[in-house]
Amino acid sequence: MADAIGGGTVKVAKVTLTAAQVQLLVSAPITLVPAPGAGMIVSILSATCYIDYNSVAYTTGADILIEYGTATVVTFDGVLALTADTVMVASQGGSAVVAAVSNAAVVITADDVPGAGNSPVTVSVVYTLISL
Repeated sequence: MADAIGGGTVKVAKVTLTAAQVQLLVSAPITLVPAPGAGMIVSILSATCYIDYNSVAYTTGADILIEYGTATVVTFDGVLALTADTVMVASQGGSAVVAAVSNAAVVITADDVPGAGNSPVTVSVVYTLISL
């Protein structure tokens, strides 16, 4: 069911990160949507982040970021500082410049090293692939 600009079906990608993965996000981002292929881009329609609070809070107020290429397209502000089960829902705010980026993966990273916590975090996106 393609549209006039080459879009396709709406898809969902979801990853549950262990506490160890969360603590390494700055140095080891996690792929959420793999690179779609030459001449294609991933268009994120909305995103969700769920922290399943366990018993130890992360020691920094690091934010979970969703990045496409080198551009941050969604920020879950302060999610790792929370001490209760919480769901954050976001849509891409405004526009993000991802100049000349095609065939790039969507990754989960953080803006600071979130140490000492033990809660898993689930990140999901609703997206479509668009042919350039």
